[in-house]
Amino acid sequence: MHAATGSSSGAGNARDLSGTTTRLNDQHLFLHTDDAVQVGEVIEFGISHPCTSFDKWPTLPLLREHRVVGLVHTEF
Repeated sequence: MHAATGSSSGAGNARDLSGTTTRLNDQHLFLHTDDAVQVGEVIEFGISHPCTSFDKWPTLPLLREHRVVGLVHTEF
């Protein structure tokens, strides 16, 4: 996973971040990390199984450089 400082537009510096998922609650993830994370930082996660995303989210945002540039409609 990565943490990015700066604005949500993608401006700023990205850095690697390590941590452990301690709990899931619907679409919320509880993260434990020993790395310093500041309020306002954006943490990016990958998905472990694409079917989970397609099942839960019938419309996915298409991102380019941290900006939504379109929508993808799934038919899972």
